[in-house]
Amino acid sequence: MYVRFVAMVLVCLVPVIACGNDASKSSDSPGDSDPSGPDAPVDGSRLTRRTELDGQYVGALEITGGHWTGIGAGDTIRITFQASGMSGIGQFEIKMSTDPAIMIDLAQSRFAPESPFITMGAGIDQQADGTIHFVGADLHRGSNGTRTLGTLELVTSAAFTPQTQVRMPVTYFSMGPTMAERSSFERDPCCGSSVALTLGVVVNDE
Repeated sequence: MYVRFVAMVLVCLVPVIACGNDASKSSDSPGDSDPSGPDAPVDGSRLTRRTELDGQYVGALEITGGHWTGIGAGDTIRITFQASGMSGIGQFEIKMSTDPAIMIDLAQSRFAPESPFITMGAGIDQQADGTIHFVGADLHRGSNGTRTLGTLELVTSAAFTPQTQVRMPVTYFSMGPTMAERSSFERDPCCGSSVALTLGVVVNDE
């Protein structure tokens, strides 16, 4: 019954993750304007734990928990996402920029979706600009109301110290019943959209 839909989901979940918006790198990323070293303080004052979206298929995106303080080498940064006001959701994707990106060991990292959402393999990919891209799908397209989407688990590299700060804003979020039916949002909105994503964390923020 779901063969055609599953096929579309699998296209969206392969490691190259071809369904995203390639113009996802935010101009607000500190890497664009701050050439200082990896241990330099990062301003996280403009990042929030919740963004009201009022989209056709989703009302809000929120970071509800996790672990991102006191992080050293080989530790795991955990960020749990929740969406509310969902309507018949079958797929979602999230992109987060990381600065400095080199401090994350992506080979040991993963996105752990919360049932009924699933993903393929580790569920995440990293783009050339350092953006982390992760996705999930509900094969029954039955996710409504408020649900936890899952937890991003990022393992730090050997060079990471408790003094290292990494800024991680959500730069892109898209959710809907299918690939063609989506509510999509960016940190730097375009095309007349007035909703800007403000979600994110600063690892080891003081």
